[in-house]
Amino acid sequence: MGPEDPRCREFHALRNAFRNLPRFDPEDPEKTQARLRDKENCKWQLARLCGESPEIRRYVQENLIVLNGEPGNPGSFDLLHGLLEVQFFRLAYWRVASDEINYRRFFDVNDLACLRMEDPEVFDAAHRLVLALIAAGKVQGLRIDHP
Repeated sequence: MGPEDPRCREFHALRNAFRNLPRFDPEDPEKTQARLRDKENCKWQLARLCGESPEIRRYVQENLIVLNGEPGNPGSFDLLHGLLEVQFFRLAYWRVASDEINYRRFFDVNDLACLRMEDPEVFDAAHRLVLALIAAGKVQGLRIDHP
């Protein structure tokens, strides 16, 4: 597939759209909503392109293999490390997370108040509250510990 192929041009435009997504800003709910909307649109377009074009699908798969690194070759993980470094979360091994991560937004499950989620009334009330907070734009993300 050459650079003049319409799918190739669309892929490059999509790559630029991903790069130009609005930055996450918890102080600006409208910008956050625009980012979420645009990101989902970009993901949908990428999935469609990969479904329509074996060449683009192969290109994406080959790049994911490179990004994921090669066991036994520490330098091969530099791209993945760079990607993780710019995220707004930090990965930590669970056994040392409480020592290594000192942010207020992270906590041990032991520190939480217990809700009797097996009680259908409590389950329904808790979910109504969470959905109302989301609908009001007061929540930017949820942490779900158990399926």
